[in-house]
Amino acid sequence: MPNFEQHCAYVLHSRPYRETSALVTFITPQKGKFNAIVRGVKGPKAKNKSALIQPFQKLELRWKPNERSELVSLQSLEFAQLSFPLQATANICGLYANELLYRLMFPQIEAQTIFHVYEQLLYSLVKTQTLDKADQQAQIEWGLRLFEYQILSEWLEGFSLENIENLSQEFRYEFIPDWGWKHHPQGICGSDLLNLQNQEFVQTSLPALKRLMRYQISSLLGNKPLNTRKLFS
Repeated sequence: MPNFEQHCAYVLHSRPYRETSALVTFITPQKGKFNAIVRGVKGPKAKNKSALIQPFQKLELRWKPNERSELVSLQSLEFAQLSFPLQATANICGLYANELLYRLMFPQIEAQTIFHVYEQLLYSLVKTQTLDKADQQAQIEWGLRLFEYQILSEWLEGFSLENIENLSQEFRYEFIPDWGWKHHPQGICGSDLLNLQNQEFVQTSLPALKRLMRYQISSLLGNKPLNTRKLFS
């Protein structure tokens, strides 16, 4: 009997591959981000398979490892009985998260924390859809800031607020890559960082946290911005 790998996964990105297949980028806890060929997504009998590679639904993947290639050829692809029907702004935010992970994750590196944080974001986006428009927007912003903070803490050495000794609301702070946090008179208020660290929703902190996260993410993206940001305008 051949040995197979089996993992739960979400789709981050997909594009056509040859005549009837798709090249799909998945995220799993153990394998992180990787590419796989999904066959039979086009044609008269492909409706079910094509539906499975849509975003925001948990899947079970199975394949036989191939040491000669990092490109996975799936043996099976099944729905794992968990989906997140995101609509309107929540859907755009989910696509933003997908593009962010697709662009910035290194391939085939274990991603237990990022996978969990991503799934928690999907849960939070679904919950916002029961709120009125004003409350929904604020909660979406808060969910995105938590998501961004947690993944940046994985990617940027020293970014976690636990690295600030005696974090105080009386000071302002600036993060410098490869240096860490330091006091700065034009930096972000310590009270805003404390709200983030304690995961305490305070609406007045949202603009400053958004500026902080956008600046750090932009520095990682370089001169190629995210396409999904255009959808927010």
